[in-house]
This record gives sequence, C-alpha cells and structure tokens, in this order.
Amino acid sequence: TRRNMANTFAWSERYSVGHDQLDRQHRQILNLCEQVHSLSPLDSSYSERVHDILNDMSAYAANHFKTEELVLGAINYPDLAEQKQEHNDYFEGLTSLLMESMSAVPSQKKLSAFLEEWWIDHILVSDMQYKVFFDKA
Repeated sequence: TRRNMANTFAWSERYSVGHDQLDRQHRQILNLCEQVHSLSPLDSSYSERVHDILNDMSAYAANHFKTEELVLGAINYPDLAEQKQEHNDYFEGLTSLLMESMSAVPSQKKLSAFLEEWWIDHILVSDMQYKVFFDKA
C-alpha cells in the first residue's frame, strides 16, 4: 500500500551521522525518494513533476555537498577526497539525467534507481564512516 511505501522513506535515528545539519539535509534525499515513488506516469503533470524533482536534486546536491565538504574539512576527515569523488560522481549521473530530460522525460524507475542507489551506497555506507568522528567530539 502507499502508506507502507511512505514508511520506507521515513527518517530513523539509525540514519543519523551525528551532525544535525547534515542529518537535516539527508532527510531531503529521503523526501525526494518518496516524491519519486509517488509519481504516476499517467498523471497529466508527470513531466512537470519530474523536472521539478530533477531541479530539487540539483539544488540539494549543490547545497549539501558544499556543507558536507566544509564540515568534514573542519574535522580533518581523512577520507574527504573519496567523499568529493562520490559527490562528483553524483553530479555526473545527475547531469546525464538532466541531458536526457531535454529530449525525453526520464522514467520513474530510472529516477528511483538513481536516488535509492545514492541513499544506500553513499549515505548509508560512505557517510556512516564519518559518524564516529562526530561521536568523539
């Protein structure tokens, strides 16, 4: 059911990286995942909603990556270079989606796969590796 799907993207304390501002920004990705899941290709505003989500994905990334890199730089996080590379990879993937969207609306499945892969591989794996640095503070 739709309500159960929404719970899939509900924030949980186990997702916390130990930094309030970064956690708030990570919640935005969960919100974007939820928005993509609620899309219906049969909806007359589907194309418009996809473009809005792509714009939000771009704005999120520009803001969050800058913040995260500054925060991690301030604590001398040893894997900052890897974080920056993953952020660059996200922008490359997003740029590809944006280019595609100029000629055809990306599918819900493609958007969902991109966002969920980012959530699972980057936020729940890579970002969790710096949590211990905040726990020590």
